[in-house]
Amino acid sequence: MSAETEMVLGVPDWPDFDTVARRTDPPVLWPVGAQPLLAHWMDEARRRGATRVRVYCADRPHLVRAWLEGGAYWSCPVEVVPSEVTRYPASAEWTDRLPGESTPRIPHDGASLVEWWLERNLRWLESREDHARLLDERHPDGGWIGPRARVHPRAKLHGPFWIGAGAQIGAGARIGPGAIVGARCVVETDAEVREAVVLDDSFVGPHVSLNRMIADGSVVIDAQRGCRVEIAESFILSGTRYRGDSVPWSDRVLALLLWLPAQIAAFGRPVGIDFLATTPRGKVLLRQRATGPLLARRAAWIGAVVSGRLRLVGPLPRDEEACARLPIDAANLLRSVHPGVFSVADLHGCHAVGGEEETVHALYSATQPGTSGEVFRAIPRLMFKQPGGR
Repeated sequence: MSAETEMVLGVPDWPDFDTVARRTDPPVLWPVGAQPLLAHWMDEARRRGATRVRVYCADRPHLVRAWLEGGAYWSCPVEVVPSEVTRYPASAEWTDRLPGESTPRIPHDGASLVEWWLERNLRWLESREDHARLLDERHPDGGWIGPRARVHPRAKLHGPFWIGAGAQIGAGARIGPGAIVGARCVVETDAEVREAVVLDDSFVGPHVSLNRMIADGSVVIDAQRGCRVEIAESFILSGTRYRGDSVPWSDRVLALLLWLPAQIAAFGRPVGIDFLATTPRGKVLLRQRATGPLLARRAAWIGAVVSGRLRLVGPLPRDEEACARLPIDAANLLRSVHPGVFSVADLHGCHAVGGEEETVHALYSATQPGTSGEVFRAIPRLMFKQPGGR
């Protein structure tokens, strides 16, 4: 491959067909497996060693540009070129399919666009072994299980399937074949997901059957019938963003005891940075002091524990920009767990987000919740830890 290699992509122009799914972003940004379809092409650019990516886009180029500017692929420049489809270069590779996939059936209306979307997910699942993420584990029943996912022993799994990070599968639930269950989803007792997709943060109630459907919170999109239904009853379908992973009251009580000493320790010290930390319950504004021991620097974080936005122990909080610099699966995992005031990384002298060693510790603590006990025992020592040179 030459020293300068440009990859040219063409985005399909289908906004007039989006009458069923009714999403706010173009189909190239719709989830396919663990990430948006365009992200698979950005991964492909890295695999090919491309030094530049040019994306020709007729469908809402401002949204495509905004997504790319917040992405994790900046080993090479990426340019979005607003253009009519008829003016795309002949060399452009169409992003209406996964990399390496043959030409799919082109949608012509809302129903066929939904069918196209479901098929891209199923094709991704079939090729999952070729693009395995290191954080997933291969399941003996022919699928993949993400970190911190919990599958009841009486659940029935039939490959191929993929269950994302932090998802919960109940007793008697039937998953697969052809099932994609996103991060932090809950599939309840005796529910069925077959040739279907459950998007991140969705709840599927007991005895609900999804076949050739896409569930997104309280919305189910039926690819067989080409229709969209909004479910009012939360016990059937709903979002899970506020259902689980709440901050324990024990954390809040301990944080309340630490709050006054933390404010005293931080008094008069200069402010370092303010940032919007990403948490399962949305973003929270955190202030970090520039000097002093950890208790003083993170005094404002203690209040976020009391309010239930942070835990006392967990991966260090990071903003969306820091998440975007990570591989997609690692970023999604860290978005799914509550950050903490004190972390495993602190035990190893890594007190700032972003370094390779801190990231390894963050992912380890996210996948191994049992490590929090060691950090809890070390809090009396960590409170007075002085980060060197910071």
